[in-house]
Amino acid sequence: MKPTRTRLILLSVITAILFTQAIFAHPGKTDGSGGHRDNNNASGLGSYHYHCGENPAHLHPGGVCPYSTPASTPTPIPTAQSTSAPAPPPTTAPQPTPSPLPVPVEETTADDIRILINDTELQLDQPPIIEGGRTLVPLRAIFEAFGAAVDWDQATQTVTAIKNDITVSLTIGSNVLNRNGENITLDVPAQLIGGRTLVPARAVAESFGATVDWDRDTQRVIITYAETPQPTPDSPITTPTPRSTPRPFHGISYQSSSDNFEFYTAESVKEYISHISNVLESAYTQLSEELGVTFDGKVTVRVFPDYRGFCTAIGRAFSPNVSPNQVFGHFRAAGNDGRDGIYMTPPNSRIMRDPENFYDKILLHEFVHVLAEYITPAYQLQGLNLHWLVEGLADYKSGEITREYAQAAIKAGVRNNAIPSLADLEISSVERFDDMGGYVFGASIIEFIDKTYGFTKVVELYKSPGDYNWVFGFSKSEFERQWKQFLYENYR
Repeated sequence: MKPTRTRLILLSVITAILFTQAIFAHPGKTDGSGGHRDNNNASGLGSYHYHCGENPAHLHPGGVCPYSTPASTPTPIPTAQSTSAPAPPPTTAPQPTPSPLPVPVEETTADDIRILINDTELQLDQPPIIEGGRTLVPLRAIFEAFGAAVDWDQATQTVTAIKNDITVSLTIGSNVLNRNGENITLDVPAQLIGGRTLVPARAVAESFGATVDWDRDTQRVIITYAETPQPTPDSPITTPTPRSTPRPFHGISYQSSSDNFEFYTAESVKEYISHISNVLESAYTQLSEELGVTFDGKVTVRVFPDYRGFCTAIGRAFSPNVSPNQVFGHFRAAGNDGRDGIYMTPPNSRIMRDPENFYDKILLHEFVHVLAEYITPAYQLQGLNLHWLVEGLADYKSGEITREYAQAAIKAGVRNNAIPSLADLEISSVERFDDMGGYVFGASIIEFIDKTYGFTKVVELYKSPGDYNWVFGFSKSEFERQWKQFLYENYR
């Protein structure tokens, strides 16, 4: 009888254990904080809840586990979370500044989040995203709202922002933000999404001395900054270009300045500076107003005495086979290294007698690039393979599309039914883009937009690259159809 009684006792214990598991156990492993998903809601506690180690399944009222001692540190400000899987509250003290905005208890999507800077809502052409439970926002929008100038180093994929005595830089894919030489670790690395560099909102705001609060009821990130930001990207863009001392290059030195430009060149070509100045100043007001960009400082223009010096300055491989009658231009956006501005190969008497004013058009082409850089940086558009938008705008506004060779190329494409598609133009190879006449056909797209819908639509597309539905109210395929129809009607 005693063995039988023992077996009955063991059976009773096993039954009790199984019954308890039937109440509290359900599919899904617990994470590091004891929480997990329960898609079928077997527990009756919702799709995500906690066990907290040995404690029974329960929800966390207010985000605090009732079975554990709350942390002694202040409750951090929440950000949005994705609707698919709320992140559990941290089990350790938050990292030093910048402290992340943790996930709120209620369900929130990125579209719900609003960013306010000094009580003005920041209008974003790229909405916030949720990454690792953190709210990421376009870096450029935040930095420019603070009045900082933004520079991009293509070689290192590094963004640098400068305002007064503060310099902040971070690299795409890195979770380290550098502020005046001090490295600050971010929860989520900087990312390039939709042609925009996205970063954690709190990190970039606090790096410039702003304070950040979270309004749970209205789902707003409230940033308070000492200076009034620009309210929307639709306002004219004032570029507080950091006027660092222009970097000296071998063979050129400061020569003169005009109302909006400073010129550096050599004795052998300085006779052409007056002409170059007149070309740029004559176009300055119209171009800056059409693109909605004005400068706080002057634009640096460097005219080199030879092609070798030009190549050395911009980091291009020198070719001894280049004719002295060829013209090359280059630009760099504002930065703190003194390299910003327009770079040009030297003019000569033959070039300056060109009936189509080729040198002048190349000069204006580079100036348009300088202006457009403050709408959307070229590296972001090129990252989307939108070379036609970058170069097409510069070719169109500089007048290069009116040159005889450009007109002939478009007409040949129409006549031979050989107009490239947008997919053809959106390739990563700049060389192939150039070979297919990408500059010319890109300019024809800008011409189509300008003459059909107005130039403001060109600027809107530059601000929201690839978003045809938002800018025009129809699809990309319809946009392409209308552009080609425009060419057949105007270039036969």
